[in-house]
Amino acid sequence: MLVLDSYPNDLQTPKLTNHSKGPKVKVRLAGFILDDGSSLCCCWADDTRAELMLRLQEVAHLNASVGLKLSKDGSSTNLQHTVGSCLEKMLKKHTTVIVRNYGIPPDFSCRDLEVSSVSGKVLGRLEEKLLKFITLNACWKGTVNVTASVLNPDDLNGFDVEVPDFYPVKNTQMLWINEVIQVDPLQEAWRLYGDLVNC
Repeated sequence: MLVLDSYPNDLQTPKLTNHSKGPKVKVRLAGFILDDGSSLCCCWADDTRAELMLRLQEVAHLNASVGLKLSKDGSSTNLQHTVGSCLEKMLKKHTTVIVRNYGIPPDFSCRDLEVSSVSGKVLGRLEEKLLKFITLNACWKGTVNVTASVLNPDDLNGFDVEVPDFYPVKNTQMLWINEVIQVDPLQEAWRLYGDLVNC
């Protein structure tokens, strides 16, 4: 689940760790189904931690023509816009967009992706493709380590969002993400190997 808001004009966007300008997009709430090696858990985050989980800063600067078929005849169109600028434009139009993925792990193909706008306007085909790209990228690209604490589901009520009540969300432990560390899989493998050798 993902809730994106347009960033208020009177506020500056948060400074990013790589000192580059990020999209004026606020992640109000994001829910992720994570595998801790023994079971699935449902982890929730907002703001910067959610952006890190989504790898939003990484994709924000990509050319928006990344596999998006835009013209009516289905051919690719070379846009001079980034994914971040397209997100900003979409949220300027819709204010808030909610994305729900009803896919059951390990199938995160986004075939069961549902997108909606609180403005009541229908999202366009390109907007849906853009959100699908961001969702798939978060599911499949890279590895992260997270530290989290147990979450009372009632605590999510303050986000003014209807939390999905379907498997696996309702059958897994709910956690709140406190820290996100992006991991280089090769370095992590060498670190684990070193730990095993030294045991």
